[in-house]
Amino acid sequence: MRIVLGFVFLLSSHLLAQNYYDNVNVSSSQLLRTTLHNLIDNHNVVSYESCKQHLQNTDSDPNNPGNIILIYKQNSVNESWDGGETWNREHVWAASLGLYDSDAYSDLHNLKPSDPSVNSSKGNKNFDNGGTQHDEALECFYTQNTWEPADNVKGDIARILFYMDIRYEGGVDEPNLAVTEMLNTTSGVSNIGKLSTLLDWHIQDPVDDFEITRNEIIYDIQGNRNPFIDNPEYVAILWGNDGSLSNALRLRGVMDFDLSGSNGKSLHLYAQQDIPDLSIFGIGVANNGGGTDGQEEILPAMSVSEGDHILLARSPESIESYLGDCYQNFDHVIQASDAISQNGDDAIEVYEQGVLIETLEMLILMEQDNHGSILIHGLIILMVFGLMG
Repeated sequence: MRIVLGFVFLLSSHLLAQNYYDNVNVSSSQLLRTTLHNLIDNHNVVSYESCKQHLQNTDSDPNNPGNIILIYKQNSVNESWDGGETWNREHVWAASLGLYDSDAYSDLHNLKPSDPSVNSSKGNKNFDNGGTQHDEALECFYTQNTWEPADNVKGDIARILFYMDIRYEGGVDEPNLAVTEMLNTTSGVSNIGKLSTLLDWHIQDPVDDFEITRNEIIYDIQGNRNPFIDNPEYVAILWGNDGSLSNALRLRGVMDFDLSGSNGKSLHLYAQQDIPDLSIFGIGVANNGGGTDGQEEILPAMSVSEGDHILLARSPESIESYLGDCYQNFDHVIQASDAISQNGDDAIEVYEQGVLIETLEMLILMEQDNHGSILIHGLIILMVFGLMG
């Protein structure tokens, strides 16, 4: 009889999870983001104090009743709360990165039991591969700004962070959280990285029974689910890593106008489709036509729309003065770092999620004068853009 009831319970849970997503629209990344957010928004908020008890259920050791499994050390300890001596509450998305004074602070989807000492070491670090092996959590590695968890929870971590990105989009008294390619080293800023690494972890460590059970328990408490546990394929629709790349950003022009210093150096980029997070893209400069130096400039965390023209400029003010009215044709202007230092036969490279997707090696030596004419000249403009003239 127990076997039959257990089977019925699991079947009911599965059907419930599928019905939960009836109104989700997967026809585009933006519609999926919007409908998922609306679905998991406005959950039943629990107190941070009550999370001590809830975590004893959500992270219970299935092989050792009365114990819980700690997220980073991966050891099983007594579930009883002893004032945080044996375990405490870890915010996977660090509390200092935008969660304080909001309902996100006690969201159970983002909380895991952790060894207190290891939790302190992890702090508010971003997530990425590499670094020094931790002397207590031996499967974890760290640098000054990053934390790499054990292999068997990397996907769990990624899916928690993806949930937080979708759940918290700047509603009333809520943070606007974003998983980005750029590492966040500033407390109070509500971004966390590294997106390309988290996408890899999501694929490398698929959803397991522990996550599924945990999702069900939290659903019973909060009334909302982590959609990336129930539907892992949503990740590829939203962030584009199903083993392929979107190639949504293209290089349209390389500029080095005759201005003082590096003020005339800039790049013209074009969005071929909507890009929810531009920081998955970056730029590299292969000096003197030589081999690649890799990605040197990560674009900022911002959304752009299909058809947008983007100017990445060392001195936006100088370029605006030089181009005159044509400057207004750019939809976004981004301040570039000194990595954008191309000249002569330098090759410009575009990266997506750390992968090289475009290289421009041949430069047509032209420039535009103040009257909108294209002139052959000393240093550079390639295809300034079709909007001129």
